[in-house]
Amino acid sequence: MARRNLYVRFSLFLAPLIITIFVQEVSIQWIAGGLARLPFSVQSLASFGLAWAISSFLTGPLAQTKQLSLVLVERRQSFWVVVSATLMLAGLIVAVQAATALTTSGRELLRLHRVSPAVIDDTQHILALLLFHPMLKGLAHCLVGPLIRNHHTRYSSHSAVLGFAVAALAVLLALRMPAVQARPILLPVMALYASAVTEVLVTGIGVWRHRADIWRTRLHVRSETRPLTYGRLIRFFWPLATMVLMQEFTRPLINLVIARQADGELWLAVLAVVYALGQWPYRWLNETRTLASAFQHLDPQGRIIRNFNALAGLVSLLISMTLFWTPLRNIILLDLVGLEPELASRCVVPLMIFATFSPIVAVRSWMQGLTLVERRTLAVTPSVAARMSAIVVSVLVLPSFGFAGAVLGITTLLTGFTAEAVTLVAILRGPQLLNAIRPGSLREE
Repeated sequence: MARRNLYVRFSLFLAPLIITIFVQEVSIQWIAGGLARLPFSVQSLASFGLAWAISSFLTGPLAQTKQLSLVLVERRQSFWVVVSATLMLAGLIVAVQAATALTTSGRELLRLHRVSPAVIDDTQHILALLLFHPMLKGLAHCLVGPLIRNHHTRYSSHSAVLGFAVAALAVLLALRMPAVQARPILLPVMALYASAVTEVLVTGIGVWRHRADIWRTRLHVRSETRPLTYGRLIRFFWPLATMVLMQEFTRPLINLVIARQADGELWLAVLAVVYALGQWPYRWLNETRTLASAFQHLDPQGRIIRNFNALAGLVSLLISMTLFWTPLRNIILLDLVGLEPELASRCVVPLMIFATFSPIVAVRSWMQGLTLVERRTLAVTPSVAARMSAIVVSVLVLPSFGFAGAVLGITTLLTGFTAEAVTLVAILRGPQLLNAIRPGSLREE
């Protein structure tokens, strides 16, 4: 009964975080839909897509400030250290974004994408107008971490839902503005700022309301009572930042390889569809990494959390197989997405492969949760190196076995995920597994 109650608590704890993921995905699609209804839609969408890809890559480490504050914020002093460190990191990212938006070197970087000068101009303009956006997003991520640690996850979904609502309203209002009609790229800038400001306000209100809990957060086994220093913070954080940067880099690397094959543009279109559909049944599993930090006092050995992760992976696997291994996939591809039959047929096998990601992501998320609660974030660095190595080897070796196109791309991504998960298990639980299977560890009959 106690285990069942914990499963219910875990599910209620994760529900707002899962809602946040889906709302964020819908928000970007809503902005793109607004651009599609304005003049020069193709140019504007291309510019926004390129600017958003660059901005997402640069601000990727800021998303990890949620994990930083989730683990390290346990007192008022540590809260302000993490906030100030987040603002300093955001300032560094703003400087890099400004260099991309305002210098000739940034323009040369954009030219590597082989887009028109007009698209480059608009992309730089968007990046310049969004210079304060990293600050706001960093603060929102940073503020939600201690709320999650203290089981106030509803603020995550509240901020995401309200942020989307404000962004949607901003899009609707912008569509009627003459200035936006003349300069369509102002629409995503308005919507993104409206959403980010709302998220900061909501999470800030949450921190203020629950500051008494946050200033006296229940300590972990490995928590330190001495004041948090920037040195300890950097040692904890830099592996997480490196991990997310390398993870963000792997997909463009795979796309580059696929683009250079025969029918490269066609396969890139297939991958765009497959990525969007294939990852949403398992992406929410990444949020289970927060369970160990939030519930260590109720499950010190982590066995119930481990079993819950396994169950979540199984649920995700069943969802993926139902969607992509049954005739439902044809309804999704042909009717909901609206693909041509030939293009839809090329998506079938990659989507079937995507269904196998769920158990691997469940293991990876469980292991990453352990690195957080045990404060062993350095362990993720070899796992990221293993992921990159597996991807490089796969793109070189798999074509000789007949893999090509989107199948090659998704299989390569799968090998990278698998290498990452296996490496984490080996580092974090390898010694225990070896002790368990050693002959000397068996009891003499």
